[in-house]
Amino acid sequence: MVLLGLGEGTWWTVVMALTMEHSEDRYRGRVSAVMMMTFGLMPLGVLPAGASAEFLGPRMTVTILAALLMAVTLVFVATQKQARSLQ
Repeated sequence: MVLLGLGEGTWWTVVMALTMEHSEDRYRGRVSAVMMMTFGLMPLGVLPAGASAEFLGPRMTVTILAALLMAVTLVFVATQKQARSLQ
């Protein structure tokens, strides 16, 4: 668990640093606020996942969530060419 916590902290630091580096100065406060909202809104995603695990079982719930994640990622990669070419 310690390694998982350290990895998560490192990942979050790198994501925030890269996001701030590629944001215009006048938008950094707004971008930071949106990034921090992920902590506050995370329970809203966990609640339906818990309910789904209760009805469908944990294995099926994780499978559905993984498929949704892959679909969203593919749509993002296909539509956001600018994000792939950050210098």
